[in-house]
Amino acid sequence: MFLEESRWVMNRINEIEDVKSILDIGSADINYREEKQPYISKMYSSVGIKIDTLDLKEAEGVDYVRDITERECVNGLDKYDVVLVCNLLEHIIPTKIDTVLDNIYMLLKSKSYCIVTVPYNIGFHPSPIDNGFRPNVDELENIFSSRFEKVITEKVICSHYREPYLSNPDLLPLPEVTCGVMRKRL
Repeated sequence: MFLEESRWVMNRINEIEDVKSILDIGSADINYREEKQPYISKMYSSVGIKIDTLDLKEAEGVDYVRDITERECVNGLDKYDVVLVCNLLEHIIPTKIDTVLDNIYMLLKSKSYCIVTVPYNIGFHPSPIDNGFRPNVDELENIFSSRFEKVITEKVICSHYREPYLSNPDLLPLPEVTCGVMRKRL
């Protein structure tokens, strides 16, 4: 996650009224959130409520070790006001995307929100796979449209990495992330 992306997510959470519960799917471990990308833990703490975490890998700081691509993943989990799906969909086998979206839907309370971010012009990065999913805002809306209604979608330019890009023009353009807030349809 980029700094500007985490700010965008935090701002969208703060715009939603009466948020009492949040689940971050694909959260990674606490070391990643605090050391490698410390603005993620700052985002968590600025929200003011505990954010539950779900990840495929068992590690420190992961509350639920589950495979979001499996239907039984949601069994026994609470329902949430907000589910974060940040930089996850590009790592899902394409035939499993519908299952992931179904699971997100089932993890949300009625009239709740999914906040999603995906790379737009960022290169290949397997973790463990990269399916090449780099949607624009219309494509992101379309993927969610059968289960969710769009609240906002936009591209976020991630300029805090600006210096290496300016000194090496081969790296341009600046990284962009497609972001969206989707409300669960009833």
